[in-house]
Parts: sequence; C-alpha cells; structure tokens
Amino acid sequence: MEKGFITEKDYKEITRVKPIYYKLGKGFTFTTSDERFQLTLGGRMQFRYTFMDYDSDSASKDYSRWEAKRIRLIAQGYAFSKNLSYKMEIDPKVLADSTGNNSRRGSL
Repeated sequence: MEKGFITEKDYKEITRVKPIYYKLGKGFTFTTSDERFQLTLGGRMQFRYTFMDYDSDSASKDYSRWEAKRIRLIAQGYAFSKNLSYKMEIDPKVLADSTGNNSRRGSL
C-alpha cells in the first residue's frame, strides 16, 4: 500500500483475515484469504502420574509411572461456505490397536 501497488481498500480486505491464527484452548486455525476454506487443528490430552511408595518392610519396590489415558486429535472447519462444516476426532490409541477387536473402531 505504501508503494502504491494496492489501494487502502484492497489492503484492508487482504489484512482482515489472518491466514494462520493460534488461540490457547482452540488450536491453530488456517483460513484462505477469500474465507471459503478454514481448518482448525487442536486436541485434548489427559495424563496420569502414579507414584507408589511402599513401606520399607514390604517386598515390593517403589515405582513411578506416566500414562497417557486419553488423547484426541481434532480437525474441524468448513469448505466452500460456512454452512458446509466438518469435524473429525481421532483417537491414536484406537488407531494403534493392532488386534482389531476394539468396539470403538470406525466411529468418529
């Protein structure tokens, strides 16, 4: 705009949409300049830390352990218009299950 290549109106139109945006608790949002497509990537995680401190007269040893109890990867947004939206949640633990006996497999 300062060099005269675009008008002030064009500059405001271009800068009104942030192509990449991050908001804590929402994730990363990618939007096209014409606002016809948007994708937000985020997720949720639940971890557990366990420390077992056995008494000295016990035969068991003390131990500590970290566990990832629940992890969800989330992709959501819209395509072509804000009325055509989508949301997909992926559980990596279910995807990594090699036995194929998980009843939640295939449900999104």
